[in-house]
Amino acid sequence: MSGQIPSCIRVLQKTDPRDAEKNLSHLASFVPEGLRDELFQRADVPLKIGADKDEDRKYVLSEHNRDGDSYRSPWTSKYDPPIENGLQPSDRLRSIELDLN
Repeated sequence: MSGQIPSCIRVLQKTDPRDAEKNLSHLASFVPEGLRDELFQRADVPLKIGADKDEDRKYVLSEHNRDGDSYRSPWTSKYDPPIENGLQPSDRLRSIELDLN
């Protein structure tokens, strides 16, 4: 691991967690392109929370429920902001998702 990565992580640990994503982007601009993936993998940023307005329930925004700039609610399977033809889980996976949530 390059010495730059631990240094960047230490800087992030000393900043406000609410600004972690913005600060991580800024720090990445100073790291050689070949090390950016490693920085993004090692840096901890707080989870983001979305809200399903139809169900009045919250959910975690992650890569697993993202399509472009929209996130799919596990409660209604609708995307926010709405998109056409967003990815949907298979019927079997959707059934499991409903059971586990």
